[in-house]
Amino acid sequence: MSITPIVASLVAVLATLLGGWFVTTQVTDRWDQKKKNREINQAAAHDFERLYGEVIAIWKTWNALSAHTAAFATPEDAKWDCHKRATAAEGEIEALLARLAAERTLTPRDLEMLGGLRQAFKLVRRTIRSDESLGWSDSNVGPYPRSTGELGCFRACQRERCPLNWDDGSE
Repeated sequence: MSITPIVASLVAVLATLLGGWFVTTQVTDRWDQKKKNREINQAAAHDFERLYGEVIAIWKTWNALSAHTAAFATPEDAKWDCHKRATAAEGEIEALLARLAAERTLTPRDLEMLGGLRQAFKLVRRTIRSDESLGWSDSNVGPYPRSTGELGCFRACQRERCPLNWDDGSE
């Protein structure tokens, strides 16, 4: 009996096992990376939606307070509370935007939209600090228009290809 056919069979089996192991780990790694990217995307979109809701709530509270249409026991405390909430939301959106800029390749349109979004969050805080009304009285002004200027990015990020809720192309 010759050893050559046995060695050849063992080499073939070993090559098949190693090849299968290599392909399986590559497919699994790729799938795990896609899954991780999808989870990161969903977390960023969730964070944005939460911050969007918070800033809209601050806006409405502040407009009621500044127009004296709501009764507050201590208006100064309510103003301070609005300012603290606006500052916290601004800090969180800054962190989210920094993370997004580090993780993504952003187009000029993305940068414009995110810059406008950042400025809208800043505007809320600055307006409260200066004790002025935001002047966003309905859906035709303020954060709602389709423009991508300082205030138009809120709704644009909800409807359009906003870098906060788009797929990074890893699918």
